[in-house]
Amino acid sequence: MRSLLNLCIFMPVLTSDQEFTVNLYDFDGCAGYYFDNLYHPSTPAFIQEQTYKQLNNTYFAQNCDKKGKNVTLDFSIRQNLLFDLFNRLNNFDVIGHDGGSVFNFLELFTKDLNAQGIDTILDYFSIFDLVAKNKIGNTFENALQQPITTQDTTKEGLETFYNEYEKYSSEFDKEALTDTSKLILTYAEIQYVCQTYQPLKKINIFDDNPNVYNCLKTVFTDFPNLIPKDVSVTFHHYEPTHADLNKPASETFSIVGTGMADSLLSYSILELIKLTRDIEYFGWNGRPEQYSDLSSALKYFIFSRDKKLIEKQQAADGLQNNNIFGVSKNSSETITPVKTPPSPSL
Repeated sequence: MRSLLNLCIFMPVLTSDQEFTVNLYDFDGCAGYYFDNLYHPSTPAFIQEQTYKQLNNTYFAQNCDKKGKNVTLDFSIRQNLLFDLFNRLNNFDVIGHDGGSVFNFLELFTKDLNAQGIDTILDYFSIFDLVAKNKIGNTFENALQQPITTQDTTKEGLETFYNEYEKYSSEFDKEALTDTSKLILTYAEIQYVCQTYQPLKKINIFDDNPNVYNCLKTVFTDFPNLIPKDVSVTFHHYEPTHADLNKPASETFSIVGTGMADSLLSYSILELIKLTRDIEYFGWNGRPEQYSDLSSALKYFIFSRDKKLIEKQQAADGLQNNNIFGVSKNSSETITPVKTPPSPSL
């Protein structure tokens, strides 16, 4: 049996003399409007130019820290190329054209924010890398290397690309998270961000779906200990339009965390997936008995998670105490301490 210590995902900490503001963007029905106005080939050049000039006034930009550092992450279900293609294909009949790739959008949008003087980092986080224990960024980097991410295509073309990628994708890639509320994705991204960017000012999460918003509001109000202590998270129910990208969110709520930083995040996400797989609450109809099942599962998850994190810390403290002089407790053999490389500074 593998030690829990070996299931901890390595997340190098990025430090700065300025605080980080982290923005998580949903794509379909939310950031997709920005993509259409700024980058879509069918959009007239004058609209693209006008939108770019007004970028600083958009709701997304208003929630950036224009004097500090910002980080952008994908908060859509398009966490790998297969699901990116699936959503493009699925939405084709709704919007009448290929709505574009989230990977391509985030790269272009981050560049434009920087060009407007908003200091922004694009983080290549994907929950698929986390669960598969790949290097963080592997999925995103691979997607950007595919020409399909930058290509506007027909419905038939998207079907061809999707069928090709599905054929060569692993079973893991084909297995969608059944969590349509994005609860697991939210937990993963909040915990990842808290352990990667320090000092952290706040996290903004933008989504147009009222079911997602209401579910997350209910869960995180009842369970602020899913968020690390003193971390501030603001959820935005935001439905922009092509004509108005600086309209305010229809509703927001903020939560300050009371819980532990989850240094066993890969392990925890697998546990959350198992615990919630058969619970069909997830905000879509909100029946009380279903929320009761979810609530019980989360209580168990938090208890179990905190117990493992405490045991892990105690084990680490014991190793440190036993080897404080570089000498094994049970042997006279000298041990060379492992040096941790310094955290990169921005």
